[in-house]
Amino acid sequence: MPRVAKPKIDIPKDVFFRYTVNGRVLAKVVDGKLLCCHRVITNTQAGMDSWQEFRSVAEASKSLGVPMPQHFGCPIINKDNPRIDWSKFKGGYYLPKS
Repeated sequence: MPRVAKPKIDIPKDVFFRYTVNGRVLAKVVDGKLLCCHRVITNTQAGMDSWQEFRSVAEASKSLGVPMPQHFGCPIINKDNPRIDWSKFKGGYYLPKS
């Protein structure tokens, strides 16, 4: 029987994961700004339920009643927006300053 590698860390069993395909997006409004993504991982069902699926960012903007984002993707990495240290990341989301 082949040996199976044991994970080095314990993966929590109460994690919720959702993703989209074919260009669809998950979106919600945070502090009056549209937050969009293609994958979401949360540790609560309520956190997962706060995301809605839309066909596009434009449809999400129109449906949720907030303006379209001016910039897409990650902010430029500089002294105001340092690289994310994923080993210390405790959850939540990052919003670029504007």
